[in-house]
Amino acid sequence: MKRGICFLLALTFLWLSACSGETSSNQAENTRCAQCGMPTEEFQAWRGKITGQTTVKHYCSPRCLFINSQSQGLTEADSVFVTDYYEQKLIDGRQAFYVIGSDVIGPMGHDLVPLATRQAAEEFMQEHKGQQILRFGEVNTETIKGLSK
Repeated sequence: MKRGICFLLALTFLWLSACSGETSSNQAENTRCAQCGMPTEEFQAWRGKITGQTTVKHYCSPRCLFINSQSQGLTEADSVFVTDYYEQKLIDGRQAFYVIGSDVIGPMGHDLVPLATRQAAEEFMQEHKGQQILRFGEVNTETIKGLSK
């Protein structure tokens, strides 16, 4: 009888946990890049995401985020998030400052380095030999192709 009660209690606990709507941080971070398929949890310092009305796309790097968003298109309703290089937290990708041409290498090679403020971007350029600061709307296909050079 005690086994049956323990089993029912365990089953109830599992059911309540599943219904809580919360996911463990490991489960939430265990995603693959929507562009290249690499696991994003391995690149926490570079990851990004685009949240639409019904979808969330995760990315291993700003480079993959831009390649995918340029080919798939973005709407005004889509929210874009990138990881700030210094703070290591997600920031609004449309408001971020992106440094290109630095000596910092991302998971896909040379990448755009996102920073929350212009001052942080200028400091990063000095420290890491960056070549240019761009805003979200200034990044285009040629910018992405130029990262490989």
